[in-house]
Amino acid sequence: MKTKIQFFVLFLCVSLFSRCSLEEDLDPISINTNSISQVTVQDQIAVRVAEGLHNIMKYPEVRAKIKNAISNQFDGDYNVLLAEIVNESITVNQNNDETIGSLLLTGINGKNALIESSVNSTQKNLLDSIAEYYPLMQLAIPQLEELNVNDWDVENEPLPLAIVTAARKSGKIPTIDVDGKVSSVSTAEAPIELYLVISENERVTVLPKAKNNSFEANVIDPGLDCTGDAYLEDIHNEYILNSVYYEAQNDCSIAGLPSSANGTSNNTNDPSCDRDSNSGKDYIKGLRYNNINLYRRHMDDDNGDDAWFNGGLEVHVEIRFGQANGTISKLTKIFTGNRGAWRECGFLWTNCDTKWYNTLTEIVTWNKNTYGDAMHYVWFEKDGGGTVKETIKWTSKIGDIPVEFSDERTVNIEDDQLGDSVVEYCDNTEGDGFTYDTGSLFFIVGQ
Repeated sequence: MKTKIQFFVLFLCVSLFSRCSLEEDLDPISINTNSISQVTVQDQIAVRVAEGLHNIMKYPEVRAKIKNAISNQFDGDYNVLLAEIVNESITVNQNNDETIGSLLLTGINGKNALIESSVNSTQKNLLDSIAEYYPLMQLAIPQLEELNVNDWDVENEPLPLAIVTAARKSGKIPTIDVDGKVSSVSTAEAPIELYLVISENERVTVLPKAKNNSFEANVIDPGLDCTGDAYLEDIHNEYILNSVYYEAQNDCSIAGLPSSANGTSNNTNDPSCDRDSNSGKDYIKGLRYNNINLYRRHMDDDNGDDAWFNGGLEVHVEIRFGQANGTISKLTKIFTGNRGAWRECGFLWTNCDTKWYNTLTEIVTWNKNTYGDAMHYVWFEKDGGGTVKETIKWTSKIGDIPVEFSDERTVNIEDDQLGDSVVEYCDNTEGDGFTYDTGSLFFIVGQ
């Protein structure tokens, strides 16, 4: 009997050892983040996540998990949504009952009550706060000219952390080095070491599950999916790539139009324009920044500084056209790419110039009787921030009657506006198509 008891005690100790050793080995250090400006709720959450990340980045298993997830480039950039990995299981020090989320909570020494709700004054768990207030939080590794994610030796190197907060316009972003020291780095000068950057993703739309039926168009088929398939979902939200979300909304917008919109010709008896004779769809065939200085300002930051922590560009276009009854339809397209997609440089990144971003992006078959003789294209580079409203106007002939259309547009304050152009029905579409100039961007539309 004594032998059995000793064996049981030994088994119990071995079973508990990995958990005990995990907590003792982690030994979270308290990081003094008082010097970090925390203007928004997102800032507060990001700083708390940074504290936890710093403490658990000592584990090679955590570093490997993060690097592998970032290397997947789920949206084309080197980043991963925290929501994607927070519930993933991970084995650390032979303990297989952990997740990234549970480790984060351990890493901040159990301080998991983070945000006080302005609605009901209740405090929320860190992970719930992320889902409600900062669902698009991401971990990213910037692609610097001489450093990238492949240079991260996860077996031996924790990375310092950089936190993109609302105070970035000061020209500095806060950092926490591998020893827990809080400092800052310039947004204007690329660092000589890699950072793991905590920031907001710009290529994903998040829809709270209680509010995900947001499309308001008059859709003929009530069963049509107007949001697209989610890349990721949790108990709070659905996460949908912008490209997927836009195309689903575009399909619904077109579905709400009269069937004549799909007509194959307009005036074949007496054609006077290219589109009268051709039944093909319109396509955007390419776009290009007008000059390298403008590109740099939009690629980097509004003040022209090199925001080294930014990912690739997200250039959007909103295309609006009206009908005789005054209804306005809108299509949105997105073009993403890293620096090499938009510019070309000589040796050691000298003598840089913009280049054509080649694409073949489908718009619509333009039936003048349905869409009139003009469409309004407005371009911008996505950066986020708060929103304001602006009114845009254009005139289109429906039949022989000029109709002035007016629509309200939601603009993110931080977005870089790239100008607008009116595309007219009788503009040349043959060959390479017609090139438009918004003042910031050239783009080509053809069939």
